[in-house]
Amino acid sequence: MEQDVKDLNVHLRETEGVISSIYDDASLKKLPYRLHAVLVHEGQASGGHYWAYVQDPAQQRWCKFNDITVSEVTWDEVSRESSGGYRHVSAYCLMYIDARREGCIGAGGSIQELPADLQELVDKDNAEFEKEMRDWDEKQANKAAAAENECKSIVPRPDVVIDAESGTQTSDATENDEGSTLSTLAEAARSLGVEEALTQWCIQQRTTLERISREYSPEHPGDVRLEHLAIYLMKCKAPEHTISLAILEQIMDDIRTQEETLLMVKQCGQNRLNAERESANIEYQGWKEKYSLFQKVNSCFLTGLEHLHNNKCREALPYLVHACNLNSKLLNPGNPGQAMNEQLLTQWRRVCFLRLNELAVRMFNSTDWKSVCGGLELVSELVVPCIPRLSASLQDADRGAVEQVRNCWCNFLASPLDDRHRAKLEEYLPKLLDVTSESCPEIKPPPVMRPLSSRDLCDRFVRAMELVNANPTAFTT
Repeated sequence: MEQDVKDLNVHLRETEGVISSIYDDASLKKLPYRLHAVLVHEGQASGGHYWAYVQDPAQQRWCKFNDITVSEVTWDEVSRESSGGYRHVSAYCLMYIDARREGCIGAGGSIQELPADLQELVDKDNAEFEKEMRDWDEKQANKAAAAENECKSIVPRPDVVIDAESGTQTSDATENDEGSTLSTLAEAARSLGVEEALTQWCIQQRTTLERISREYSPEHPGDVRLEHLAIYLMKCKAPEHTISLAILEQIMDDIRTQEETLLMVKQCGQNRLNAERESANIEYQGWKEKYSLFQKVNSCFLTGLEHLHNNKCREALPYLVHACNLNSKLLNPGNPGQAMNEQLLTQWRRVCFLRLNELAVRMFNSTDWKSVCGGLELVSELVVPCIPRLSASLQDADRGAVEQVRNCWCNFLASPLDDRHRAKLEEYLPKLLDVTSESCPEIKPPPVMRPLSSRDLCDRFVRAMELVNANPTAFTT
């Protein structure tokens, strides 16, 4: 027996020696090479999910490419994900490159290093592509809204009464107010001169916007920043010239008449805008992009809340999750006015998350096997993708919601289940318990309809908050 053990140890050392020296062949040492990329696969051989790690030699860092997201990762993570394990993750492909020719894979400089004519073409193409994407999202959202309006039957709710004519009356009143306002501006231009009238009008508009901002008390159900870009800039403490640009630009947009005096005012204002933009265009466009994103966050949030009010958790959650994700881009501890109220967003994301899980549980308890499978699919497609962000949240309530959901499904294992239900549950349970942001794709962003106007978004926000206050049971778990 002792001799057998000795022989086994000898063979073991010999095998280890062969493995450790397998690359000592002189022919394999002629060219230096290094690992450049790793393609990782998770799931079954016939399907599953793929992502890639690629090293950026210029920055000496690894980046993870997962669907539409790119994030920086550590070498430890690359090594860990490439080594397999109980989650069936394994390196699918390794790419090595000639270490002597690393310069060949560089990005070749930034866009700012391109010739001016090529840079202009790239900027133009990028702008056109972004516009196409916005138009596509809006078109899809309009289609979805039209289909929903055609299919659903309208049932009056006793707790919510909305006058269908009020929107038209408000619109007509707004148009009348604008007409009266423009007439006043034209009269001022004829009596004071175009330049002076425009200057005084900008000052008056600034005073009006400041008054509107003051009238919004903390108890007001609306968000005053949705009223006007200039108010948003005031709340963000943006530079004064940027606020003035926003006010002047809005005045120019409001002048849509062919009346001669107003056309002269518009031309004067346009000349001022062009002069101001030459010195502050990049900064101003940056603020406009932030405000556009802020409006999009609100639009997503309100759409999600409206779906939630109509007990459509499946449709609501993607909007509420997307609103939180977009809002994170605006969060700035030094300038809280840029973003929407994070507590408000995460609260309703959490409520919808728990409500959707309750729906999935009811479906799983059904005697209809199709409903059982549908409930678990809901968990896989919508509940599980939310878990990484909720688990990483700084809010105890978010992390508590995750534990509540996990405990809910784990408790089924201790309850009497038939073999079919138990087998199906055990198939899905690992997805719920072993979730990381790396292994779990996020919920696909829903199509977002562009707001018709700031007034439209303001009214929707107020109505949504009033619904919440009037029907608290409809918005709780």
